[in-house]
This record gives sequence, C-alpha cells and structure tokens, in this order.
Amino acid sequence: MKNKLIKFLIVYSIILSFLAACENPEKEARVMLNQALVLKQDGKLDEAEEALKKVASQYPKTKVATEALKELEQMKNEIAVQSLLSGMTTSDYEDRKKCSQCEMDANSIIGAVMDYFSDPYKTKLPTKEDLKLTISNPYSISGDPNGMIIVQVRDASGRCPKEYQEEFENDERRKWNEGVFTFTLK
Repeated sequence: MKNKLIKFLIVYSIILSFLAACENPEKEARVMLNQALVLKQDGKLDEAEEALKKVASQYPKTKVATEALKELEQMKNEIAVQSLLSGMTTSDYEDRKKCSQCEMDANSIIGAVMDYFSDPYKTKLPTKEDLKLTISNPYSISGDPNGMIIVQVRDASGRCPKEYQEEFENDERRKWNEGVFTFTLK
C-alpha cells in the first residue's frame, strides 16, 4: 500500500511538472526555437524562417522571441552573402543591403518593444526614449499594446529597390511601401 502511494506521488509530480513546463511561455518558445534551428541546420531555410517567425509571433513578449528575431536577421545576412557570391552585382547587393538594414532595424525595435513589455507594469506603447536604441533609419511605433503593434522604418538612403519591395506584397506582417518597411506584431 505504501509503495503504491509513493508510485502515485511520483507519477503525479512528474505530470504536474510536465504541465507546468507546458504553461511556461519561455519553455514552449525555447522548444520551438530549437526545432527551427534544427531545420536551419538541415538546410531547410524556408521552413526554418517560418518556424522562427512563428516563435516571434506566438511568444512576442519572451526573450526567446528576441533570439528568434536575431536568428532571422543572421539568416538574412547569410542569404545576402550567398547572393553576392552567386553573381549579384556589388551595386545590386549594396542597394538590397539598404533594405536589409531597414528590416534589421525593425527587428531590433521589435526586440526592444518585447523586452519593454516583459515588465508587467508597462502597459502603454514605449517611446523612443524608453527603448534607447541606436537605429540608422527613422522609425515610428503605433498601435495598441493589447492588440496589434506596428513598427515602421523608413529607408533613409532611398536606395531599396522597388523590385525588392514588391517581393513582400503578399506578406501579412511585413510590407514595403514607397521606401517604408512596416512590421506588424500581433
């Protein structure tokens, strides 16, 4: 009888710890991030990119989401280098780099916004002074902290090619419009 009670308590405590882990957003996000990194390592870059975006969108106020955004930024840089090596002209690469800089600035802003909201007492949109970022392009933050937050970054160089901007036409969260990159965080 005593052995059955001990076994029951052990199984019960294991189940409770498993359930507690599932309710912890940081741990859930970490599992998803690790799966995305495995996809990247296996060369499944499109799937890895989608998985990283999913981490950032499903767990926007976690530190793991910031890591996922940084990993996305690194993937973009790696792809830019591959493009350069595959025959893209230096001028084309430099112009696209301006686009990437806006997108990286947006990722940095989003990461800072998520860090800002990790404090449960912060309930209003942060100001630029709250974020204390050094961003190379002008930006704005708008929206509702309890709903959708919109980050817009203007390409200060004016060199982001229109063809590149048009590649985002069907993306619901990331869009380019006349030199302004918009990222919507839901």
